[in-house]
Amino acid sequence: MFYGLKLALGSRSSDSKWLLFLNKEANPNELLNNTHVPLNCEFLIVQNTQAQMYELKEAYRVNKGLPLHLTNFGSWSEETGLLASSKHIHTRRADLGGVVLKTCTLQGIALRISQVKNDKIIKIGGYLGMIWNMLQENLNFKSDYYESKSYGGQLENGSWTGMVGLLNRREMDACAAVFIMDINRITAIDFTAPVLNQR
Repeated sequence: MFYGLKLALGSRSSDSKWLLFLNKEANPNELLNNTHVPLNCEFLIVQNTQAQMYELKEAYRVNKGLPLHLTNFGSWSEETGLLASSKHIHTRRADLGGVVLKTCTLQGIALRISQVKNDKIIKIGGYLGMIWNMLQENLNFKSDYYESKSYGGQLENGSWTGMVGLLNRREMDACAAVFIMDINRITAIDFTAPVLNQR
């Protein structure tokens, strides 16, 4: 049963909503021990906790290999109906628990490397650096920075170089840099909402 679940979760799991029914004795942590439930996947566990009362919990991992988060989402009973959180998924998961993201960066017009210690980037600055630092603080994550030599371009064989390649091959978790969105890059990597408009 869970082999099929793992297989399904590995393929476009963020496009689906999952509902797993468990009996009272089942332990969600044990059942999902080796299953990666991505941060952006809506995965609800329904479990009978007392007579005619069901508890709904959300399950997710901030990143592969990190502990499973189980948070209360709501409850259901015949008497009360569904009592559930009305908060958006991004609001419910706004604390990344101090996870360290491998982050590539490149100095440019809106970003500068502001602190280096023992040849390691410690802090970035500039307009984009300021935004990145606020994101780290508000979402509770840290960055392990790597300086790239280029933004990246697509080769004839379809592979990518530079920061786009590092993200596309999943060698990095994020990039703190100013990228120009184009049709090729949009198919290779995910972008945030634009923070700079160039005319």
